[in-house]
Amino acid sequence: MTPKKSQGMALMTMIFLMVVIGSSLTFMAKLSQQQNSTNNLAVMGARAKWAAMAGLNWAAYKIDNASPSADCPTPATTTISLSQADLTGFSVTVTCTATTYTEGASSAVKIFLVQSKAEYGSLGDPDYAFRELEVVMEEKSL
Repeated sequence: MTPKKSQGMALMTMIFLMVVIGSSLTFMAKLSQQQNSTNNLAVMGARAKWAAMAGLNWAAYKIDNASPSADCPTPATTTISLSQADLTGFSVTVTCTATTYTEGASSAVKIFLVQSKAEYGSLGDPDYAFRELEVVMEEKSL
């Protein structure tokens, strides 16, 4: 009698290797896709921050160039659609509130609270970005 040879072991090894390599490739593809999404969200967040900063700068310019007796830029809430370079598509809403205080005998101080909200897309979109910045400015009348 001759002993029987083991047959089919190479087939089992090949199937095992194909499953392991296929799973590894799938995992790496999903990891790469997630990394790209994370990078895109980080870039959009930075752009939203700079769009909100643009709104604050606009309000500071308007307040600085207004007459001393003026309050906030008119209207107190302004929406700006940006169309410059990387900020295209952002909608910036700037809100200003002015309060006047008296210091000492006759020195009036005007405090401006300026809020700037930058938004890209709408809530629920995969590339939605939103940032809100706030600044307090003081103007003393001499």
